[in-house]
Amino acid sequence: MKIKKVIKKLKFILSIIFILIIGLLALWFIKSPTFEMDVNVVNGKLGVHSDSDSLIFGDINSGSSALRTMGLRALDKKIRVYFLPLGNISKYITINPKHFMLDAEERKVVEIECSIPTSVEDGNFSGTMKMLRLPF
Repeated sequence: MKIKKVIKKLKFILSIIFILIIGLLALWFIKSPTFEMDVNVVNGKLGVHSDSDSLIFGDINSGSSALRTMGLRALDKKIRVYFLPLGNISKYITINPKHFMLDAEERKVVEIECSIPTSVEDGNFSGTMKMLRLPF
C-alpha cells in the first residue's frame, strides 16, 4: 500500500516538473528575437525593398529570388544559434547557415534567401523568423 502512495506522489512530482520545463521552454521561445518576413509575388513587376534592417523581400516575380544578409556577433560567451522560419513564406526561405556555434566576440554573416518557384501565382506570403539562442 505504501509503495502505491510513493509511486503516486512521484508521478505527481514528475508531472509538475514536466509542466515547469515545458513552460520555461515556451517562455524562452516566445522571448526569442523575432523578425517579420514578407514577399509579394507580382509577375511582370520588380520592386526592391531597400530597408536593410528587416526581412521584407519586396515585390519579386515567380522564378526569381531575393537575398538578405544578417550580421551576428556573440558578446561575452559562446552561444549556439538556430533560425526557425514560420508562416506561409517559410517554404520559400533558405537560411545559410541555419544553425551554428559562435565563440565569444566571433562574428558571422547569415544569408536569408527567398526563392519563388515559377509555379507560384501572384500573392502575398508572410511570416516570422525566430532566432533561438542557447548558451552552450
